[in-house]
Amino acid sequence: GMLVKAVAGYASKITITAPTKNEYEIGDELDLAGLIVNVTYSNDTSAVITEGYTVTGFDSETAGVKTVTVTYGEFTATFEVQVVLNITLTLTVENAETGVALSWPAADGVDSYVIYRCQYTDGVAGAYAQIGETTDPAYVDTTALNGVRYGYAVSAKIGDSEGEKSADASLYRLAPVTLTTENTNGGVTVKWTANAAATKYFIYRCELTDGEWTAWKQIKSHADLTKTVYTDATAKNGVMYRYCIRAVIGSTQFGPYTEGVQIMRLSIPSLSATNQATGIKLSWKKNTAAVTTTEIV
Repeated sequence: GMLVKAVAGYASKITITAPTKNEYEIGDELDLAGLIVNVTYSNDTSAVITEGYTVTGFDSETAGVKTVTVTYGEFTATFEVQVVLNITLTLTVENAETGVALSWPAADGVDSYVIYRCQYTDGVAGAYAQIGETTDPAYVDTTALNGVRYGYAVSAKIGDSEGEKSADASLYRLAPVTLTTENTNGGVTVKWTANAAATKYFIYRCELTDGEWTAWKQIKSHADLTKTVYTDATAKNGVMYRYCIRAVIGSTQFGPYTEGVQIMRLSIPSLSATNQATGIKLSWKKNTAAVTTTEIV
């Protein structure tokens, strides 16, 4: 008679249940926990296998959707995972002398930072456009125009992968105010060039004490836009001062501090003149702060 040998069916396909973890950060290793590989055989039976297959295609060096392939013999099945650059930066913006200064905390492992800017029109932000890229956690936008409101965002970049943009940080560009100072009868008179975007000006003063400059102190909120002059009547004779003016919009938008203009307050002496046989005699009270000859004009 004929000898018949029963044989198991051969593999006809594989199906998988994807691993539990489906989102990774740059540099992570693949976690296969939860992966189930099921082999279906030609005799309509199936079995879960735990070895004999390979897993390829995972790459966490760059962000994006990655297709991972499970191979068993000649059969394959795939699943997808997402690799993200999970770095969100907190952006600070302020007016500086040369432009709008941006800064944010440095992030570990970042290759560079991408700077974006939009422009507001009637309170509505326009589309972002990239304006720069830097390896430092700071950037100055020198192209911002005085009186225009801008929005800024920054993102981290590792290789070709870029993280999410930071939350929008907006401000009005306010250029530095140019000023001059002079001693007058009433005190130190400060004059400046108007900033067309300003709704008022803050006037600051500091003084030289024991060889060190004190911190800026606001001495006047100047809201009369028809005048760009102010006399500091509180300046004391013989004291070295420095003055700075910031353009202001509303109560939250401020122009930059500058180095300021330095001047020593020298009170103008009272002058008297009397006729004498030899000419006109001029006399005045000595100013103890004066170190050079008084000029007669």
